[in-house]
Amino acid sequence: MAEIMKLKKSADAGIKDILKYLLEKKKVTGAFLLKKTGAGSVHYSLVTNNDEMERSVPFAPVMPENAARMLTIFMKQKPPGEPLAVVVRPCELRALVELSKLGQVDLSQLFVISVSCPGVYPIKTYLKAEKPDELDAAYKKSAANGEIQKDLRATCNACEHFLPIGADITVLLVGKDMDSACDIVMNTEKARDYLSGMELKKAEEDTESKAVVSLRKKRDAEREKLFSSLPLPDAGMDGLIQVLGKCIQCYGCRSVCPICYCTLCYFDSANNESPAPISENEAGKRGAVKVPSDTLFYHLGRITHIGISCVGCGACSDVCPAEIPLPALYYRSGKMIQDMFEYTPGKNRDEERPLSVFKEEELGEYEH
Repeated sequence: MAEIMKLKKSADAGIKDILKYLLEKKKVTGAFLLKKTGAGSVHYSLVTNNDEMERSVPFAPVMPENAARMLTIFMKQKPPGEPLAVVVRPCELRALVELSKLGQVDLSQLFVISVSCPGVYPIKTYLKAEKPDELDAAYKKSAANGEIQKDLRATCNACEHFLPIGADITVLLVGKDMDSACDIVMNTEKARDYLSGMELKKAEEDTESKAVVSLRKKRDAEREKLFSSLPLPDAGMDGLIQVLGKCIQCYGCRSVCPICYCTLCYFDSANNESPAPISENEAGKRGAVKVPSDTLFYHLGRITHIGISCVGCGACSDVCPAEIPLPALYYRSGKMIQDMFEYTPGKNRDEERPLSVFKEEELGEYEH
């Protein structure tokens, strides 16, 4: 049984009270979470003032960008010993763990608050909704009942890791009425220490509620549907061309991916350029060449680069102008690689990434 603390408030109001307390007691230097702008959009913000905290929306059902990517950029310049509270989704937390293994962020500087995650809407769906209140109401209802909300990101409805791994505090959203309940799980001694002065009511419950079990079964089924929707891997090169042939190489998927962190990407380097003489020579041999070229090479390179650490956040789905099912492609390809190495990205902070470790004997069953 998990140690669960109850606040008689909505999930948003309850977690804002906790963040205000942490700021007042100088347990943290700031809070990184979602906040509304004057124009009605939602974006991540660094909040250091409790008055500004009122405009935050910690559990708005949208992910403007994977927070892990922004936090790695921001935290590189942060002085040690000054912890920051962050409110992130489970996939964002797992991406943070993977990036910490790559030397991109120091997790000891973070006080992590995460959620049992119902998922998020695509950005366009959320920001362009004619009746946003109805959208939020449908989201909360499906979360409380452990149901699939069809309008969410496809990878959210297929996600198997919707309970956070390694958070200091977990806010229970799945199976709860978010408008009237803020139940938090104290996962670490740091959490108990930081919140020791707050008046919190204890209750013994099971995080594996009926709603959580129900949602997990439904998401397993949705994942099978998502993966079977791609003509891979049985269709070979023809299948890849069918899926990726529309790519215009805008590199938007790379720009929002939390796992892509290289200062200079190979595909932006001179090594990837195709000068006119080379293109003309290839066109002379084949009759015609696509410009820009190497579309398949780009995506195969990305799969090789991020596959072992892909957390299936679906951020790439929001930016592809050609509407290629990139999340399904990367999520499925990544899971195949991860299953091969028996590795779950972001699950164990002490487990080394397989591609960074040399073993004399490995993957013997794949030799033939």
